[in-house]
Amino acid sequence: MPDQKFIAFYASRPFWTDEAIDLSQSKPERWFHMMKEIRYEYTSAEFSLKIARDSAIMLCVPAINSAFPTATILSIETPMEKWRKYLEHINAFYLLLDTATMMCSKALHFNLHEITLRDAFTVTLDNNGDANGWSIPQQSYAALHLNDRHLGNHNPELPLSVNPNLAHRNVIKNDVIEHAVSRFKKAVAQPGLIEILSSFAKSLTEFKDGNFETSLVLSWFLIESHMNMRWKEYLNSINKEIPPNKKRINADRLKLLTGNNYTASIVSQQLELADLIDWKTFSLIDSTRKIRNDLAHVQGTKATLDQARTALTVTHSLIETRWNLDFPLNDSLNIAGI
Repeated sequence: MPDQKFIAFYASRPFWTDEAIDLSQSKPERWFHMMKEIRYEYTSAEFSLKIARDSAIMLCVPAINSAFPTATILSIETPMEKWRKYLEHINAFYLLLDTATMMCSKALHFNLHEITLRDAFTVTLDNNGDANGWSIPQQSYAALHLNDRHLGNHNPELPLSVNPNLAHRNVIKNDVIEHAVSRFKKAVAQPGLIEILSSFAKSLTEFKDGNFETSLVLSWFLIESHMNMRWKEYLNSINKEIPPNKKRINADRLKLLTGNNYTASIVSQQLELADLIDWKTFSLIDSTRKIRNDLAHVQGTKATLDQARTALTVTHSLIETRWNLDFPLNDSLNIAGI
């Protein structure tokens, strides 16, 4: 079996996967092996996920690799699109791992943030799980975590048991990871959901960092997309045959009912009148729409914490309901006092 290439990343806070290394008993010659040891592994036709003891998370998605084979790269757009697809999957999984720690361990471990090209790196693994090579993202904290694998990068005068990069790591057990993987499997199996979760993670990241305007606009994109989807489904459900051999909603009528003149405001009104969204949800969507419009068209408009949180809450509820995917909303802020 040929070597397998993964896209990898470290979360905002590194952790020990399943079991911590005994820092007081670890031997120098074993250090690198223990840090890179695969402690969680899941493989299916859809994706392979491996997580090393030092919390390096590695993902391989065959469908992405086959859609963008390296041998056929003709322009910069091809590798960029491949990276975009992988980053969507990575950010979706990171979101679900973050929420899994809340649901299983009743604790907040990560400071969720968007994983970008600066943070992700490639890893090539052989059949034994040994790395034949990896790229090092020099512009990211990931390089620091990779360097922790090499004992020579640690202060020899400082015992490993008090090394701040190692001693303060929490352990995330495999049952917590399995919880995240079970939801990730559901997301991968439903076309479009990975992209939605990735976009939601971006909105949540901006919210946590206090960028409320950006967070609200990103949430609105998801809300509007959801409404348009629900509206088109409703039109299809009532599109009956009209004798002789005609559709109640032909192509021209469909264009009128879904075109540029059929605004988000009208769509939300119609969805509420058709009992496809409840009044409370409609009201929250409508208020978010008005704020988003002001942000786009009125210079100097700001969004408040409560307005951005409302947009996030509505988006989260719509995702959970439509896709039957339960995950809590971790909307705590990453902002420290100054």
